[in-house]
Amino acid sequence: MKRPGDHVVWRSEDFRRHAIVQSVNANDRTAKVLLPDSNTIELVSVLELDPHGTSDPSIAFPQASSDGLGVCRGDFVFVHPDGATNGFKKPAVPRIGEVEQWVRDNPIVDGQLGGWRKEMAHIGASISARRATEGSQETFTMIHLAQGSGNITWIGEVTQVCGVTDTGYIHELWPLQLKLNGSIEVTHPDSTVNYYPLERLTKLYDGMEQLENALWGDGGDSQDGHSGDEGEQVWSMDEDGVWQPDLDGGDWEDYEDDEVQCVDSMDVVSDGWADESMDPFTHESGIPEVSSAQNACPSALKEFDDTDECTIGTALTWTRFEILSAAPLDHAFISSPPAQPSKLFLSRLKKEYGVLSSSLPDTIIVRAYEDRIDLLRSLIIGPENTPYEDAPMLIDWILDSNFPHSPPIAHFHSWTNGNGRVNPNLYEEGKVCLSILGTWSGDRDEIWSAARSSLLQAFVSIQGLVLVKEPWFCEPAYEKLRGTEEGIVNSRLYNEKAYVLSRAFVRRALEVPPGSLESEIKWLYYDNNRLRKVLRDARALIKKGTTAHSNDSDQDLAVPRLTAGGILTLERTLNKLQFLLNDS
Repeated sequence: MKRPGDHVVWRSEDFRRHAIVQSVNANDRTAKVLLPDSNTIELVSVLELDPHGTSDPSIAFPQASSDGLGVCRGDFVFVHPDGATNGFKKPAVPRIGEVEQWVRDNPIVDGQLGGWRKEMAHIGASISARRATEGSQETFTMIHLAQGSGNITWIGEVTQVCGVTDTGYIHELWPLQLKLNGSIEVTHPDSTVNYYPLERLTKLYDGMEQLENALWGDGGDSQDGHSGDEGEQVWSMDEDGVWQPDLDGGDWEDYEDDEVQCVDSMDVVSDGWADESMDPFTHESGIPEVSSAQNACPSALKEFDDTDECTIGTALTWTRFEILSAAPLDHAFISSPPAQPSKLFLSRLKKEYGVLSSSLPDTIIVRAYEDRIDLLRSLIIGPENTPYEDAPMLIDWILDSNFPHSPPIAHFHSWTNGNGRVNPNLYEEGKVCLSILGTWSGDRDEIWSAARSSLLQAFVSIQGLVLVKEPWFCEPAYEKLRGTEEGIVNSRLYNEKAYVLSRAFVRRALEVPPGSLESEIKWLYYDNNRLRKVLRDARALIKKGTTAHSNDSDQDLAVPRLTAGGILTLERTLNKLQFLLNDS
């Protein structure tokens, strides 16, 4: 949530700027922000404001704390001297130790204390030795701070500063404590109050224990300086060659509140792989021949024909499965060492290729590569009446040498520019959360099985169970809110964000076409007129969002209306898409 006084990052596909929230209109999902670099105020969509900065490595060091940008009321801070800074790029504020390398010294080296801990231990030992010979009596001089003396201004506490909204209401519990120009009110130990720019502050920990926990985790220090992560899911292969969660390593039930509740797998090849008659290969090279029937324009792409200008074209063909000579350089796993395929690996891959060549849905295309048989690339077109309709969802795959006993590994190309996930199961860093992929716990019949599962099953599961009409309900414990007012409102707001973000996916694919799919992207959005459809549908939504009334029939739509904030972001993307269309 963004509040007046918050330091945020205003980000879009083209820029990232430090901003300070002045006011927020929650109904319209818009905010007025002050841009310090130009000293101007802009009306922006809250969908483009990032209050945490955790997804943008350019604004902070990788080890930066993830509890938000700026500071909060009650934070104890170190105040750097005038002319000095905390070393972070605004609006990020580090905690003590995030810049200083010595803080991250290994606590234990060769069974002994290491780094600064060793120095502190030596100091303590010398004091104890001195007291043993000289006695323990020591004298101290108590310093009494006079109120307002200004003697200690290098440390203080961020104190409350109330803000007033456009309606005149005062909020006393805003977490940011501060003035709307971005300066921070700090009260020093002698009650002196001063205002400082954000870059002169570094957050302090409440104590050594908090610092230790932040750096090394709560699980205790190991001898190599790394703590164990009790939340890590442990998998092992059973005697049948099937990967299973190691329940002795932790309780799966503990993670329901912390992880995204990922979807279960779909049964696509129900009869397994035992029948050798499924082998579709006829030539010695081991590469399956793809049926020429797949070169027809997919029927699902011919549904849109509402206007003459948007008639589906057939200048290019759409081949659902194809084996190319070389993997593209932009493949997520291109730098991974090639798998050393076993005889079982190659035999199974032949069968997988055969199934893909004959059974892929019209809106999923897959590319395999002769020089890297362990890599694949899939493009899934968002299904109709979902927030992802017409959007290109690109996923790269790698098969390790233990395939098919281990599941394929997926990497989703998230083109959200750091504005959050487009789906609860598709992480910005590329993780695809799905039980069949082993990235989410599931029943024995839901996880990957060498005998029952297939690559086709994984692809179709993503399209049918992840790219759904109401993805918000994939979050843990949200399913029980389906049908309630809270669930309906949150789901629609989530859908709006997912829809707006996925329109930008179209722009990204057109401006930087993914390798080995350049001609397919061009055919789909230009020759096939899918880009015209994207523009027309989006503009219809914008027009509907500016009217005062809604129709009952809209309730069945994944995205029935848009807020003012959603329109602001969407219009910026549509302008870029229109330019691409005009230039094509």
